[in-house]
Amino acid sequence: MHPTIDIAKSVETSGIPSSTCSMPNGSLAVGDDDGSVSIFNSGGELIESHQIEGKVIGLIYLENTLAVSYTHLRAHETR
Repeated sequence: MHPTIDIAKSVETSGIPSSTCSMPNGSLAVGDDDGSVSIFNSGGELIESHQIEGKVIGLIYLENTLAVSYTHLRAHETR
């Protein structure tokens, strides 16, 4: 027997999701490796989207603010 998890909702993102954050109102924030931060309502509909310069590496909701952690370094800058 292989345990499974049923999918409740699915959303489309522009890149490969790298971070998610559940928000108190039932919304879900998703950050991806292309620098897109999208916020979806509990029905999976896009509420808003923002673009940053870099890969999203973390999202956290603090005191009515969504904090976004990202890296702006490119591969050639890390050598």
